[in-house]
Amino acid sequence: MSVARYFGNGMVTPIVEIAMQRVKDGTFVTDIADMMGLQVDDVKLMNIVIKGQPTVQDIATLTQDERRALQQFIGLRQKATEGDEALRQNLTNLVSNNLGGGNQLIVLELVE
Repeated sequence: MSVARYFGNGMVTPIVEIAMQRVKDGTFVTDIADMMGLQVDDVKLMNIVIKGQPTVQDIATLTQDERRALQQFIGLRQKATEGDEALRQNLTNLVSNNLGGGNQLIVLELVE
């Protein structure tokens, strides 16, 4: 584990590259919640993301925190349809903003 902000901008690029893969496979929705300090049910959010487009019934079962994380994730997923560069730019901004504010610790788990 490392506190990325203490290592400068050099840590943002590898974090963004990992995040890009996680947006594409859907697992980044829980990372968003962690970065924003939101309390979410990871399994519930992942099930909605796996289904694709959330229904009104899906959204009705979510807490405010879960809705915020899902909304942010859907925005990122839409950027992914515009190409890798658009997604990379949005993720760079998101990660940089979260590293720059508060006492945020970003932990990424590498799963092989």
